[in-house]
Amino acid sequence: MLYDRPYMRDRAPIRHVDYFWWSLWIFVGAFVLQNVLGVWLGAGGFLFDWFALSIMGITQGKVWTLFTYSLMHADMMHFFFNMLVFFFIGRWLSRQLEPKKFLHLIIASAFLGSLVWLVVHAIFGGGAVIGMSAITVGMTIAACLLWPGETITLLLFFLIPVNIRARVLMWVVVGLQAAGFLFIELPQLMGRTLVMNDPGSSFSAHLGGALAGYLFYRLLQRPTPLFESVTKKVSVEAPKWTKKRTPATSGKFKVNLSSRNEFSREVDRILDKINREGFQSLSPEEHKILDEAGDVLKK
Repeated sequence: MLYDRPYMRDRAPIRHVDYFWWSLWIFVGAFVLQNVLGVWLGAGGFLFDWFALSIMGITQGKVWTLFTYSLMHADMMHFFFNMLVFFFIGRWLSRQLEPKKFLHLIIASAFLGSLVWLVVHAIFGGGAVIGMSAITVGMTIAACLLWPGETITLLLFFLIPVNIRARVLMWVVVGLQAAGFLFIELPQLMGRTLVMNDPGSSFSAHLGGALAGYLFYRLLQRPTPLFESVTKKVSVEAPKWTKKRTPATSGKFKVNLSSRNEFSREVDRILDKINREGFQSLSPEEHKILDEAGDVLKK
């Protein structure tokens, strides 16, 4: 029966760490600390040497810079646009994914962003990189791959609303980063004359973040031991702001099963699926059947 199963009994609620808000405040705190120490104590050079990612720093054993570079930013606009994307995309993802999976995505995006940047700059030249753009690009790619058919409304120049499919947005982001790498970052490293000069952007790190978003999506689709608690096919509800409102329909959902015994067997199958794969694996129809089960089985 439905309520005889141990995982359907009342139990103390499990409190999960909200990694989105923890991450957000860590990034904000790091930016504030960077500016306070840099402006008022003149420690800007020290922070850059010890926390920015560079070829020289890695050769000196500063392996922590593979991650800490994402905590520093060049200026207010750099920080503002990164945090804008992190707030909207990251907040959405954190509500749809398991908390630890969200944290895995942040770490993987920062790491692969630094790794791709190091490979490119080890071949063509030195320099240094800071910023969390690899993380925001990784989040964007992961979200677009998980919900490719969703319509997203963007504010072009913060004024003009533009509706775009998630899969189209993904290709736009990847295309812009690839173009930036091929026509700005790489020519700069090779000493070529540029039509568009943008010395502050490390597009190779952004592409590394995009790779992390893609690999994260693939791991969700085909679980490994690290992602073994996630179902083989992600099925989550899209955020409310992507949906069009429809008038409420009257009437009550009816389970189309011919007998009480057949209904009980269907409920048992759903409960076994929950025990095996988790609630996130249920389809909308299975959710409705489970909602009906509480009333039907009491009769």
